[in-house]
Amino acid sequence: MFVSIVLLLLCVWFLLLQLKARRPKNFPPGPPTLPVLGNLLNMNLENPLQDFERLRKSYGNVYSLFIGPKPAVIINGLKAMKEAMVVKATDFAGRPQDLFLNDVTERKGRPESALL
Repeated sequence: MFVSIVLLLLCVWFLLLQLKARRPKNFPPGPPTLPVLGNLLNMNLENPLQDFERLRKSYGNVYSLFIGPKPAVIINGLKAMKEAMVVKATDFAGRPQDLFLNDVTERKGRPESALL
């Protein structure tokens, strides 16, 4: 009985480790994430701007969050934005403009509401 409970706990622990969102190589720092949920429980859904300011003070002007299992990079401040868009423009070229829109349309073009 005890051995089966220990094995069950080890399997659950291993499954949670596999589901945990991992930061890609050379990814900006950010708060720790939860499996499947990412950082959604850390964010105040009514006013996320306060959370962004708190995270900026902790991790700097460029940090990462996981919205569910998907990674996102947050850039705060004019100087960091200018560096990302002007100085390192080739690093950001070819990236999706809107992850939510790409998920909704499954990368098949514009949604019908955008045509109106």
